[in-house]
Amino acid sequence: MDSGDKHVMALALGDNGTVLAGTADQAILYRVHPDGHAEAVHDFEANEIRAIARVAGATYLAVNVFDRPNEAPGAPIPGAQPGKGTKVVAGPAPASGAQPRSDQVKAHAAVYRLDDDGRIEQVLALPDGYFTALLAGPGGQAYARRELRGRSIAYRLA
Repeated sequence: MDSGDKHVMALALGDNGTVLAGTADQAILYRVHPDGHAEAVHDFEANEIRAIARVAGATYLAVNVFDRPNEAPGAPIPGAQPGKGTKVVAGPAPASGAQPRSDQVKAHAAVYRLDDDGRIEQVLALPDGYFTALLAGPGGQAYARRELRGRSIAYRLA
């Protein structure tokens, strides 16, 4: 797969032998088929897809936006293409490389659930901090871990 992006940050097994790949610096989710053919599934207006977890017929995606020093929050990264996809919006969730140190870089983040029918929904948002991991737990549970000022906090998503 040649995505044109700088890094593949996250991988997960999909259905029927596919692999899901999340990238940085453009935050695009790809589905790679066993024959090597890849397709873009979703393009987020963010910097990275940090983690992917398949849980009970859905795909959870941890998506982070990092505000660079000396830039206005949300300012585009020089040389990057403008975001075309889902914008990460920090705040309450609707009902239903190397990681930067959280004391050096301001970040906001969201976790999305992508259903197998293609529907995508934001399930958790952080106005401050970023996600570092997702985990598929027993009984169809999904968990997210975030970082904020050197502290790790876990959330149960489903």
